[in-house]
Amino acid sequence: MDRAWCLVLFDRRQPLLIILLALLTSACGRFGFDPEDVRADGPGDSAGDADDACPSCACIAGELRNVTGTCVPAIVTDPSLVAYWPFDEAAGATAFRDLSPNANDGSCSPCPVAGTPGVRGTAIEFANAHDSIGVGTGPSLSGLSQGLTVSAWVKLRSQAQYGLVISNDRDCGGCGNYAGFSLWASGYYGGVALNLRDGGQTPQNISAPDPLPLNEWHFTTGTFDGAQMRVYVDGQLASQYGTVQLASPPSFETRIGALGFAPDLGIDAAVDEVMVFSRPLDTAEIAALYAYYVALPGGP
Repeated sequence: MDRAWCLVLFDRRQPLLIILLALLTSACGRFGFDPEDVRADGPGDSAGDADDACPSCACIAGELRNVTGTCVPAIVTDPSLVAYWPFDEAAGATAFRDLSPNANDGSCSPCPVAGTPGVRGTAIEFANAHDSIGVGTGPSLSGLSQGLTVSAWVKLRSQAQYGLVISNDRDCGGCGNYAGFSLWASGYYGGVALNLRDGGQTPQNISAPDPLPLNEWHFTTGTFDGAQMRVYVDGQLASQYGTVQLASPPSFETRIGALGFAPDLGIDAAVDEVMVFSRPLDTAEIAALYAYYVALPGGP
């Protein structure tokens, strides 16, 4: 059977052909064709293009294709994914794409340096200089009071007092009633920290006992299951605490690289592969995600 017919018949937008899919699976399989490759890559591109079914462009172990046809870590095809910023934009970028279905795309002015070497592809470098990325106040980032995971790879250049990876809250106690969350890689908490606000005056936070070493890539993760909060460093549980609450919607726009309340209070670090989920990933999932990155060619 001609490969072109496989492309047409597996295009999910073709009417009245669904019954034929099962019959044709084995025939199309002889061409090394994956029905999941029939995706539209973006505006102006159509599903079933030659670039969507590229046998030489197979995803590596631990990856799957997302709805745009891009190879991504398998975990980000999880339905609980809220946002995924891989930061694979070229140098000079001023906009940063969220590869989740929620379009929490980021913008900045001034901007961090894009296109620098990362853990997977490229990364961005913040200089603690008003260069954070705003990713909006969309509903997917505003309704996480029942559970969440936030994670990122971070390479610190200094132990900045406000070493925030992602935030939509305020850190101080007794200065107002706030809602939201933040993941810290450094700061006055010490090590990697998760901060949650329950709508009251007092922040709830936990931190890893030791600061991150400088000039090394490390995997930082915070989770909340509706009661307990946990932080992980390089796939290993570092600290946990409960019982706590998270109020929503957050008090401020979600920002990458700075405090939600104050975009000028930011991190001095390279950051890569930022993810947010609407549920707590468990210990095994976090360890597996860390292992996936470590196994990448040229990985951390």
